[in-house]
Amino acid sequence: MILEDVKTNYDPGPGRLRIFVVTDGGDTDSPPPYHGMQGMDPLMQELQDDGYNIEFHVVFVTGIIEDAAAIAFGHERLSQRDVNRYRDLAQATGGGFMHASLDSDPDEREAFLSRIERDSAPLRIEAQQAYERRLHRGDATDFDWYRRLSK
Repeated sequence: MILEDVKTNYDPGPGRLRIFVVTDGGDTDSPPPYHGMQGMDPLMQELQDDGYNIEFHVVFVTGIIEDAAAIAFGHERLSQRDVNRYRDLAQATGGGFMHASLDSDPDEREAFLSRIERDSAPLRIEAQQAYERRLHRGDATDFDWYRRLSK
């Protein structure tokens, strides 16, 4: 579980912790209240309360293998809304998002890889500004834990 990994291996402080998540969206292991995509909200709140500054980079994997895994492990395929929520999580924390599938856009993949090569404050702010614009239009998840950028 992400929370245990962070608290066991890192101390809170002024630095930014970059966390990379590769997922098909099916969470079969995390205990409540951290189970599934909805579990990211209490996770983020607890990490922030403990003084961690987290930046998520998420690769969401779908395709033939994901379909087979969903059937094998008994979980439903995630909706586009769920995929968007992972994107929102990444952008709200200043991180990057890539939806990897059989028909993935090579430019999206290159942009994601280029982004994660660098750790820069302007890229984080750019991601958060994009999230806030989408949030203002009603096209993004409104997270209780999100702290808006100061103007």
